[in-house]
Amino acid sequence: MQGVGTSSTMREGFAVMGGDAGVPAMARLLFSVAAPSPVAVPPRDDAIDWAQLMAAVRSHSVAGLAGRPLAQTVLTAWGAPAPIMDTLSRHTRATAVNALWLARHTVRTYQALRDAGIPARVVKGAVEGVLSYGDLALRSFSDIDILVPPEQAPAAATALMAAGYLPAAPRALRFAGRPDIALSQLLFIKPGGTGQEPRTLVELHWRPTDRLVLLPIPMDQLMADAADVGIGGSVIATLPSALRILHLSSHAASHGWMKLKWVADIAHALSADPSAAAEAVELARRWRVMGIYAASCHLAARLLGAPRPEGLPPAGRREEGALARALPYLVRPLVGVERRGWRPPLRQLREELPLLDHLPAKLRLLRYYARPRTEDIEASAQDASLWRITLSRLGRLAMHGPRPPAAPG
Repeated sequence: MQGVGTSSTMREGFAVMGGDAGVPAMARLLFSVAAPSPVAVPPRDDAIDWAQLMAAVRSHSVAGLAGRPLAQTVLTAWGAPAPIMDTLSRHTRATAVNALWLARHTVRTYQALRDAGIPARVVKGAVEGVLSYGDLALRSFSDIDILVPPEQAPAAATALMAAGYLPAAPRALRFAGRPDIALSQLLFIKPGGTGQEPRTLVELHWRPTDRLVLLPIPMDQLMADAADVGIGGSVIATLPSALRILHLSSHAASHGWMKLKWVADIAHALSADPSAAAEAVELARRWRVMGIYAASCHLAARLLGAPRPEGLPPAGRREEGALARALPYLVRPLVGVERRGWRPPLRQLREELPLLDHLPAKLRLLRYYARPRTEDIEASAQDASLWRITLSRLGRLAMHGPRPPAAPG
């Protein structure tokens, strides 16, 4: 398999930066169908590998967006064959069915926490489908993300288990909510039932991101206010709009913007609520995460035509660097290379350090990578102390280097 630094992938990636004249047709088309306002521009003579394009649509989880009527008009204008459009329709329907299924469980998990007296905020997932995309069925997502105060994390875990959601990492339960560990979330799984009923994944978070420096707002301030959103006839709480958009940008940055869906989340949120996006500029300046928010906004604007928020600083070397690093990942599926869902920690560190606005944040980021996480806890003895787990992690890093996390069972 080719690496992300191979010449063909890099040429595809950096060509996208060269303006419309230099944009490869397949990348141009992929970005157009995921944009808030797809543009039916006249096709060029470039050959389109339609099967590869559909593979990229699936890999980047934007089948729901590509299946919108206006996006289908764009594909038809480019000469998409009927079998390709049929395939897209099947994936679009599957996205909608999955979204409706997870929306039902979103309400159930939120109500389980509410009934236990635990304040919770649902983020991403069904919330963005309704608020940013305007249609729950358009956003592809595979799990439910819920924020709770750190001190309530153990009680929230108990409430989810009582509702039938099983912890994927049982040994990590005793560390729920602790601030002195890299662990910031626990995964819970509700097994699938008989027939075609799928399993359901719930991520319980007590920090907004794994790397707190990417969104260093204390949880008591992050959750001080709530915005209500209606899903399936029920009302659930999420973050206020400006904080929600800032959270989306930090989430996308924490993954290196490697998936087009995460860039689309930002683009559609900016388009849906420009005033909240402008308010997020002030919040980013206050909490000294302007580098992360600006890079996210400029990336969404350059690739998907999203409006830049009022007051956003112009793109500089830092933002251009983020764009240059993200593009090769985004175009990998278009050139027949598997899209990576994981970056080695040292690469994450190199890519994230330039985005941080001040030296103390950079030092906190360095400290984060030495702290143990879920896989370290699960590999340790049941009653191992945090100090012993940390030493084991450092030893494994020294001997074997970082390893991709195992997929949940």
